[in-house]
Amino acid sequence: MKLMLCWVSNGFIGMFGGGERVACEMANEFVRRGWSVLIVFNDLTTGSPPYPLPPEVELINLNGTGKKLDAIPKWVKIGRDLTRPFCRWGLSYFFERADRIRENAILDRLDRVITEAAPDVILPFFIEDLMVLAQSSAAKRIPFVQMLHSTPKNAIGPLYPAKRRALEKCAYVQVLLESFKAGVQKRCNTPVVVIPNGVPQFNGQISYAEKDAYRIINVARLKPKLKRQHLLIDAFALLADEFPNWTLHFYGGDDSDRYSRKLKRQIRRLGLSDRVFLEGVTHRVEETLLTGDIFGFPSSREGLSIALLEAMRVGLPSVGFRAAPSVNELIVDGENGLLAEPGAKGLAAALRTLMSDATLRKRLGENARRFASQFEPEKVWDQWENLLKEVISKKIKG
Repeated sequence: MKLMLCWVSNGFIGMFGGGERVACEMANEFVRRGWSVLIVFNDLTTGSPPYPLPPEVELINLNGTGKKLDAIPKWVKIGRDLTRPFCRWGLSYFFERADRIRENAILDRLDRVITEAAPDVILPFFIEDLMVLAQSSAAKRIPFVQMLHSTPKNAIGPLYPAKRRALEKCAYVQVLLESFKAGVQKRCNTPVVVIPNGVPQFNGQISYAEKDAYRIINVARLKPKLKRQHLLIDAFALLADEFPNWTLHFYGGDDSDRYSRKLKRQIRRLGLSDRVFLEGVTHRVEETLLTGDIFGFPSSREGLSIALLEAMRVGLPSVGFRAAPSVNELIVDGENGLLAEPGAKGLAAALRTLMSDATLRKRLGENARRFASQFEPEKVWDQWENLLKEVISKKIKG
């Protein structure tokens, strides 16, 4: 059987986010299980995949020219922003225009790849990928399973007629949490299946022993609106004098470098250059997490954060925001971490509670480790394989 992962709407080479990691881990696992796997993407440049892949995984870049094929004009982007609230009433011209630009740029190339590869099932990674696939003549007889890596509201975005029709062409829509199902069901009639992300079951566990220096860790791509590392810096600034033996460490890349430069200026302005550190991308995740004492996670929302669950797996107590979707389901307040009220002051209050109480850190951390054990990768990949086999079987019978 042949699985095609379709990632044609976003850059893939050199990116180290959670989505890229899921794609590479899925490809590795399905090759191990005897499947043929193809990843099709649309990247400006050529290069190595972001995470290790076996040679059996076929990689096809629809671009590689150094020039963006599907660049959307600024006036279309502005139009989308202005009409976003009115899409549900049919004012979707700018969104459909952007879809057509993307389709016209890469559809012929994608059709040729699909015709030659003849996959049994296709997984669009993002809704934008589905919008292209829905127009592909070569993919008409191939079933799709749409993946949603965030809340339905954010992953699906504005719902206009063409997008609803594309979703209803799917055999299934996959969501990460049971609570996300209703968000899909009110947008389309496609069957919904819940399959979480698999989380590496690290063997290591942090030490809760008393020591001279302590660390707050954040592992995430640097993104101002989503990951909001600046809020964690502001919160730490409110606590720095009170807890002189604590430091704050960020591990993650910045797609544009603009946010990292802003964070560096913020650190200097607050006089924290010797207390707060931007460490860059780490490929030694377990080793990095084991150096921490608290996992600070100020995201505005998540799908099912592997980074957060990895931190839990090594026994780190976590602090996130009570209003952050998914984060507020994974962190059970007072059980495996703490949920903070909005803003830097709310985050600082929750951090202060943990920083001042080693016994609480140990109790929450040990509970977090047990909680993360339910996301064993083998179980997750079994769910995926069973689903895809079912979809392929229905196609053959049909």
